Amino acid sequence: MNELLHYINSYREEDDNLDVLEEVVRRTLFDWIENPDLLGLESDEMQAYILEQLADARQQEIEDHD
Repeated sequence: MNELLHYINSYREEDDNLDVLEEVVRRTLFDWIENPDLLGLESDEMQAYILEQLADARQQEIEDHD
């Protein structure tokens, strides 16, 4: 789990607000609870997963403010 949190921090962008980061952590924790095999992903797969979650949370934030 620490590795997932590390990737979230590593791939966050300067303009990501707290809501976006909290959403990614929430999604990641939920996914981990539902599918513990998530922690068995290879490093590149884990990075791709986090990048996808960040992109989705950013898009949701944009849509929520429109």
